[in-house]
Amino acid sequence: MAKGTGWTLSHYLMRGDEYDADMELGVPLVDIGIDSLNSIELRDWMRRTIGVELLTVLEIVNSESLRQIGEKAQEKLMEKMEAL
Repeated sequence: MAKGTGWTLSHYLMRGDEYDADMELGVPLVDIGIDSLNSIELRDWMRRTIGVELLTVLEIVNSESLRQIGEKAQEKLMEKMEAL
């Protein structure tokens, strides 16, 4: 989940093929260059792709890393599946 999120975020940041998912999973989001606009794009992508309201923009901005965003997204997805 975190790697897919990272690849998507990489394209929003216009980094293209420079992205190294394994290296950046634990890097603070501020160091990657995410801002509130990128957070909105990422939130909307997660909503469209996974089909649930995963995170608020504030939760994304306050997340420590892509790994943490992936973990939060996985938790929300598991909750959705358990409710079915």
